[in-house]
Amino acid sequence: MSSLSTAPQPRARPLPGDRLRGMGFWLMAGVLGLLVFASSAPSPLYGVYQQKWRFSPTTLTAIFGVYALALIVTLLVVGALSDYVGRRPVIVTALVVEIGAVSLFLAATGVGWLYGARILQGCAVGAATSALSAALIDLQPEGSTRAPVVNSFIPGFGLAVGALVTSALVQYAPAPTHLVWWLLLGGFALAILGVLAVPESVARHPGAVRSLRPRLGVPRACLGAFIAGVPGLVALWALGGLYLSLGPSLVVRLAIN
Repeated sequence: MSSLSTAPQPRARPLPGDRLRGMGFWLMAGVLGLLVFASSAPSPLYGVYQQKWRFSPTTLTAIFGVYALALIVTLLVVGALSDYVGRRPVIVTALVVEIGAVSLFLAATGVGWLYGARILQGCAVGAATSALSAALIDLQPEGSTRAPVVNSFIPGFGLAVGALVTSALVQYAPAPTHLVWWLLLGGFALAILGVLAVPESVARHPGAVRSLRPRLGVPRACLGAFIAGVPGLVALWALGGLYLSLGPSLVVRLAIN
């Protein structure tokens, strides 16, 4: 997903052989999975944070909401940027921002840190999503439809796995508010090295600054299908957001009662 604007087609660069392209494809898919994994990792920890810092469910909802807002705004602003400056610079920058978010979670001593971490996470995921999606299309085999399938599957799968794995770490591992962030810190550092090893698939060309102006639109041929699909998409992600933000707290209250 990008800013849904009619942007000029990026100028492709010659890519190496099928084997290296295939490795690059799955590496980029793994990076996308790691990012969405990290975005749901705080959910099982919210109950722990609430007990430590005594904030209300309304504050918890706001912490979750700033992530979504930052993601949408960033996606609208930089969604087309990788078409002009290349995929790797945008993805690596997003991963550096994500490392900053993880560092804030590690250092957190109050609610304000959680707001800051979630805003940075939203910016990182928003910046990386469109660039990673485009990179997957660039790197998929000629004539393949693998990239759209992977792009559709990984976000939901990564969110679910992130919540489940973090829940297990909170329940059974030491240092529940730190361990998952140390693991993710190492994972993102390795991800940056991996992205830098993947050949760039887009040549730089002028217009990067101009691309930062949000432009919304849907091709006329797709408008009917887009309108028909919007209610289902909104309901699906709203339900997921409800469970990820308030689910742990509700489970704890039900268990106590």
